[in-house]
Amino acid sequence: MPISTQHHIHKLVTMLIISIVIFVPLVYWPTMRDYTLSPKLFAFQMPLAIILLFWLFIRPSKVLIPSLSLPALAFLLVTFLSTLWAPHTEAALIENTKYLTGFIFFVTIANHLRPQNISHLLTASTATGLFISILVISDFLGYRNIAAMYLIQVLPFAMVLFALAKTRYVTLCSGIAIPLMGACIIYTRTRGAWLGLAIALLLVGFWAYWPARQKTERVFHKPKWQVIAICALLITLAFLPSGLAKQGPQSINEKKTTVTTAINSILQKGGDRGRLRTWRNTLQMIQERPTLGVGLGNWSVYYPHYDQGELVTFQVSPERPHNTLLALFSEIGFIGLICFLWFWVATVKMGYQLIQSSDCSRRWIAAAGLTSFIAITIHSMFSFPFERATPTVFFWLIPGLFVVLQNQTRLHSARSTFSIPAFLLFIVIVQLTFTYQLMQFETHMYRAVTAERAANWTRVVTETKSALFYGTFHPEAVHLHGYALNALGNYNDSKEHYQKAVTKRPYDVQILNGLAIAAQNLNDTQTAKTRYRQILTIVNSSDIHYNLAGLFLQTGHPDSAITAYQQVIQMEGPSLDLYYHLTQAYLFNKQVTQATQTLQLAFSNETQAVKHFEWIEALYHKHKKPNITRAFYTLFIQHWSSDTSSREKARRRLKELQNLP
Repeated sequence: MPISTQHHIHKLVTMLIISIVIFVPLVYWPTMRDYTLSPKLFAFQMPLAIILLFWLFIRPSKVLIPSLSLPALAFLLVTFLSTLWAPHTEAALIENTKYLTGFIFFVTIANHLRPQNISHLLTASTATGLFISILVISDFLGYRNIAAMYLIQVLPFAMVLFALAKTRYVTLCSGIAIPLMGACIIYTRTRGAWLGLAIALLLVGFWAYWPARQKTERVFHKPKWQVIAICALLITLAFLPSGLAKQGPQSINEKKTTVTTAINSILQKGGDRGRLRTWRNTLQMIQERPTLGVGLGNWSVYYPHYDQGELVTFQVSPERPHNTLLALFSEIGFIGLICFLWFWVATVKMGYQLIQSSDCSRRWIAAAGLTSFIAITIHSMFSFPFERATPTVFFWLIPGLFVVLQNQTRLHSARSTFSIPAFLLFIVIVQLTFTYQLMQFETHMYRAVTAERAANWTRVVTETKSALFYGTFHPEAVHLHGYALNALGNYNDSKEHYQKAVTKRPYDVQILNGLAIAAQNLNDTQTAKTRYRQILTIVNSSDIHYNLAGLFLQTGHPDSAITAYQQVIQMEGPSLDLYYHLTQAYLFNKQVTQATQTLQLAFSNETQAVKHFEWIEALYHKHKKPNITRAFYTLFIQHWSSDTSSREKARRRLKELQNLP
């Protein structure tokens, strides 16, 4: 191939690598339920596929195999094998595709990025980081936690771009970007990001500064006034009021409403936001499955079994432990964790060696990369950055940059082969197909949730069925599909749907409850009772006691129903609905006095006479006991002495019942 053609292809490949760094953080698709992950994965994988096509087109004689590939491949092998014993296979595949795409990105950078092109990469990441900071600060772009994850990774690149800038324009732009990114990180109120960036800056700063000081070298070549100006601007921006709202596809209980409250919450009771309890329960999960784990991406499948109702409720359950090491240990076991740490330590070691270099440019770039790499890892001990596409891009970008910098002086083992890029291209095409399925799933889920808000259950069934056709990527689709079937009275379909789902998520409270409700309506009382009691071993929910009480009434056990209803009243307080059902249970159990007392309690706690009138009529139609109903109406007339119309209506009804036995 002519040298000029190879040169043009090389430029295109470099542009595609830079496009990943630019567009993955910016891509969103609002017509999807989770509008971040699958669009970003597509923006990550498509340029990689094109790069690999170019790679095949130039017919490489050698493919660089970096030394970091061995621990990375060992880690990927364990994550892939863990899919075999993961009950929720699709969840494992989502995690696998992120890790595998990141690894291919790492290999691509190592083979195609040249040291002279790194400055373009720094410029692109700094410009994108500046743009996103402005959007976040202006409250135009939400999901502040992800913004913090991204910015602690790119801020070090802006700092090194400023340090190496040779023109006033680059110096000015990077000098503005640094305080804006720093202020935005502060505004996000993400404490783990603060801690990760602070420790990484101190640690890498010491590693880079101390050897240079020993050699009496000048470490920084910029005028002091420029540094002072940046620090002054950062401090000024940091003290400005910020009201960044938490927005995004994942809802959280927002408590850190200001920067001050975020700082104060560190030492307050409950400031860990349940993390310590989650970690303790996760350690119990690890203790039972230490070697192989529960399967990649399947922490949330098993966690409710170990929670004992501490954080799991009838409505919600934690999806992650907010700690990468614990997540990996619990999901892929001790072997997988060791492989990950092997790759991480090898990368840090390579970065440390590079910052000892005598070449100023290489030392600064390596310091920035190492800071980014350590910062996001520390942050991941309190959060979940590697679940998202953008932090994944930069996590794998850093090892690739280190290989490129190291190859300025020496080349690792290279192989004369054509099969490696061809195989990588095949993998990326498979991943693109998978990502397309995920995008279709999220699109149908967006429509399903929209239909749910309008209570259009027929549309919900149609859209969730279409979503599940592409895969059970998220349990929300399972929950919503079954709930809509139950709402429409399609109990046979609902039961069949939930029975399949429970094999993948055996401790999912919503799935177990939906199955029990469908079984109960089909008079399969044994299955319903078993599932309700199974839920109560996971979480002591008043909703389940309520459902179980209804089942006891249905099966002719009013005494058990009374106990269950009393339990619900104790847990969530009295209500007209509870009093109604408790009175009914007393009547079934022939406890007329207790039924009357419950009625009096209902009168003293409710203020709407119409509801009571309808309630008494419903009891009459259920039990056909005129004498008891007459007593209830007499109490009603006594209680509603000031409501003339209600009393008159009750008197007429009482007169109608006089002649009945």
